[in-house]
Amino acid sequence: MVIKDPTPEETAAVNAIFEAHGQSLNKQFLKDYPQWFVDFERNRLITYACDVVTNIVKANSIYPQSMAELDQRRCLQDLAIANCYAIYGEIEFIQSFFIQDLNFLSDTLAHIKREIHLLKGWRQSDNKFKAKFKEKEK
Repeated sequence: MVIKDPTPEETAAVNAIFEAHGQSLNKQFLKDYPQWFVDFERNRLITYACDVVTNIVKANSIYPQSMAELDQRRCLQDLAIANCYAIYGEIEFIQSFFIQDLNFLSDTLAHIKREIHLLKGWRQSDNKFKAKFKEKEK
């Protein structure tokens, strides 16, 4: 439970309770989470999201005509999947860091899992190109 903007009287009352039990709170009440941290996490998530889109667009722009192009496309697909995992991990970190109930992020995590599943399916569907190129080699 979080109490935002406690009054000086409330702060003194809480400190008195801790002192009565021989404990020290040893921290100041935060009026809010540090803005630098919120900005830092926001920028990381935006960067990862932009990277996902960029890698998907780049991969989709390659219609493989050779194994080299297929490898390049697959590498970009792998990067997009890795970016999704980075977003997923960052959101889990944010959930663990903040005391507030951030269960609303569960839907976002489910969407990211679905995106990962779709990207892996797309990557797997490219195996038909691989089979085609191996057949040409024969």
